[in-house]
Amino acid sequence: MYPPTPGVDATPPPDLFSDLSTLQLLPGMMSEAKPKPPRSCRRDFLKGPIPWSWLVRAMALPGAALAVALILWREAGIVKRLTVAAGHSRNRRCGILPDAGRRALRNLEKAGLVSIARKPGRGLEVTILEVENDG
Repeated sequence: MYPPTPGVDATPPPDLFSDLSTLQLLPGMMSEAKPKPPRSCRRDFLKGPIPWSWLVRAMALPGAALAVALILWREAGIVKRLTVAAGHSRNRRCGILPDAGRRALRNLEKAGLVSIARKPGRGLEVTILEVENDG
């Protein structure tokens, strides 16, 4: 041990953990814990914001275009990217037949709401595009 320094108290500091009551939480220091939903429920949402002008343009399209658009936005929210894989199985679970889904994607593409990458032997990659605010 080092020799004592003049003018400095050489007594050791008190042991903080000798009295555990000094560590207890007082009322109001704890917040209510909110339970997380089960993992299966985390996909039951539509994440936004979705630009209103984008939705208005999708609403004006015929057939299942709006329904397919909402499916695409839901997938984009899940993967946290604007490029998603288009799949008939998701559409089918929402009551959209494959031909109607294909027409809807073509209509969304013609309206400038999505771009579609078509690669031989692979599924479609759909990218949700930004649109001008129609104000």
